Amino acid sequence: MKGSPAQLALLAVSLILPACVQPEGDGTALFTQADATAIQQTMESYRDAWMAGDSANVVNKLSEHVRMFRPDGSAEPLIGKKQLTEFWFPPSDVSYPIYEYRITDEEIQGSGHLAFLQGISHLSWCTLESGVCRDSTTNVSEYLTVLRKEEGSWKIFRQIYNVKDADYAR
Repeated sequence: MKGSPAQLALLAVSLILPACVQPEGDGTALFTQADATAIQQTMESYRDAWMAGDSANVVNKLSEHVRMFRPDGSAEPLIGKKQLTEFWFPPSDVSYPIYEYRITDEEIQGSGHLAFLQGISHLSWCTLESGVCRDSTTNVSEYLTVLRKEEGSWKIFRQIYNVKDADYAR
């Protein structure tokens, strides 16, 4: 089978995770409208935290068992809150404030304690040095985010991005 590492990882996740679902009742019921609303609120709060530069709230949305597959597929996935925090928020005099984070074509599906979101992520940030934004960057990605219900709250459990050109539209 040919494909990029990210595509192969996405295929593996889509084949393996349904087998891990512990269905409620007869296994045919999707999650409730209350779950869908809570998932949307979790993801909106996650994006708002990124836009506000609130690293503590970003990390709070993650499962302890989070795993992020990097877009280039050449690097090992980041595993756990600690690795993601060190990767996203290293101690530095340079920061990367996000000034746009919007989602289009989002779909939510799930059952029991797992939910799958996919869509197009539009993300723009700059490199901030000495109070001056330099080198603005825009990234457009297809994404798959898996959330898991843990102790009554939806947490980001897996993230996979497939980076596209900035002009990409579905």
